[in-house]
Amino acid sequence: MSNCTITLAQIQLWGYHGCLPEERIIGAKYTIEYCFTFNASKPCRTDYLYDTINYAEIYNVIKQEFDTPVNLLEHLAAKILKAVHSNFPKIINSTITIKKHNPPISGETDFVAVTMSYK
Repeated sequence: MSNCTITLAQIQLWGYHGCLPEERIIGAKYTIEYCFTFNASKPCRTDYLYDTINYAEIYNVIKQEFDTPVNLLEHLAAKILKAVHSNFPKIINSTITIKKHNPPISGETDFVAVTMSYK
């Protein structure tokens, strides 16, 4: 078995997630990293796109789930993981990190982040 891990790094999106009313109006910049592992034995032999997991299609699922506002980053991470695994059952496990830049807190920070795994 040849397991392979692919990473979609530094996906930059603008979203309207959060519990505060102004977060739903103003929005914020988000950065997402998604890593997934799958058995790559067949695509390693054939060199055909349809034998692997197309990361462009995974990006589309992430973007589609991201575009619906939610209150909590934890909920968003779980929702994206569930959708990706539902659409790509060959994925063995995956991890997502969602960073919310300039969060509405009284202190100074670049971002807050949630990391969640699916196995």
